[in-house]
Amino acid sequence: MKLPKSKFPINLWDTHSVPTHHTWHHSTFGQLKHQIKDTQKHANFSQADIDRILTIPLSLFPHDDVLVWNHSFTGIYNVKFGYQLVVSLAEQEDSTCSSSIEHWWSTFWKMKLPPKVRIFVWKIFHTSLLVAADLYRRHIATSPYCSICNSCEETINHALFYCPRAKSVWELSNLRINFPTLGQSSGADILLQLSSTLSTPDFELFLVLCWSIWHERNDINHGNTVRTPAAVASYASSYLQDFQAARAKRPVMRPGQMDAIFNPLCSAIFHVAFSARSFPMLLSRHRQVKSEDVNTNFFTDGVLAHALITFSLALASMSAMYFCIETIIHKLSS
Repeated sequence: MKLPKSKFPINLWDTHSVPTHHTWHHSTFGQLKHQIKDTQKHANFSQADIDRILTIPLSLFPHDDVLVWNHSFTGIYNVKFGYQLVVSLAEQEDSTCSSSIEHWWSTFWKMKLPPKVRIFVWKIFHTSLLVAADLYRRHIATSPYCSICNSCEETINHALFYCPRAKSVWELSNLRINFPTLGQSSGADILLQLSSTLSTPDFELFLVLCWSIWHERNDINHGNTVRTPAAVASYASSYLQDFQAARAKRPVMRPGQMDAIFNPLCSAIFHVAFSARSFPMLLSRHRQVKSEDVNTNFFTDGVLAHALITFSLALASMSAMYFCIETIIHKLSS
């Protein structure tokens, strides 16, 4: 393998670039410090490095410098210690990234957003939106280009941010986002970055605007009625405000109210279950008695009558259960 040409020739073994346990005889740190004091050597170091080197105290017992691998107890490098270091750094990076993403999701689920917008954002984060570029790659669509502008491939970023129609919607919104700085970042990176730079209300409006732009693109592709960019921006803002206002008016049921509703329901369910189980037993008892003695009609009719009464009570209990369910729905919707 050829290395690129450099102004200064490099000999890998002579310069001891590979860590070994041998002594580095080229110079000691004290010699290096004395070289730094020479004004002619300043060109090899920056001023910040010069200040740091001159402030380091020298040892009282000067000796040659030795290259030491800091991540092993022997100070000698080997492949095992190098591999362990790489694995530990990778695990640390993964744990840090995972914890930050988990924190973002916990914050996201607490936002006041409609369920359909939440599902839409989840698809953006996991790159699951069915754009033309992905459909073409899977041999489903005939073209990877945007069906609206026909100038670029329809990726998630193009459909939501860079398409001329999407740009006109963002220009008419109250948000000021510098989309060129986002570049071709993934949807997850864009969401993570904007959630840290925008306030929570602005970020909620941003997500609803993305959903409105995507919904409008689907209407165009399916030949439905198309709204103007101003109408799309206005609809997103009003839709979010109406949803949050309706959610704020929804009453929160107290534990006592929940018990008052669910206790009769549980009682009705228990009665229905008991009656449904006892009715076949009584009916089988009726058949057994009738087969043993045909002269016990009075007793058999009594058992049958008791079974019919039990079945009637079961139907009544089912009606009561239906009434309780209807009451719960009414309480939750009011």
